[in-house]
Amino acid sequence: MQLGYMALRNTITINGAAVIALLTFIGNRSEGKAKVELVSALQYYGLGVVMGVVAIAIGYFAQNALLDHMKGIRTRRMGDVIANISIFIAFGSYACFILGSFCATQSFK
Repeated sequence: MQLGYMALRNTITINGAAVIALLTFIGNRSEGKAKVELVSALQYYGLGVVMGVVAIAIGYFAQNALLDHMKGIRTRRMGDVIANISIFIAFGSYACFILGSFCATQSFK
């Protein structure tokens, strides 16, 4: 359970740090104008942060559903389905980081 929470937290950390680093880089450029690839990278990183937050929120509901299962209120299947949705969104957040990094590296060519 703890590893899953750390993985979800890391989605926000890596994408958020990438946004900060990229904004700093763009702000320090002498031209002052960002390339299209850098703007795309920022959008991917921002989407990754949002997806990370959504995955954590859905993970919270999954945990509540699994606790309800332990109390006999719900079936375990509901908690498993919600947890799988959270995992899918977390993988999407990591994919956004990869795509954002690809876009950022393309701007240097």
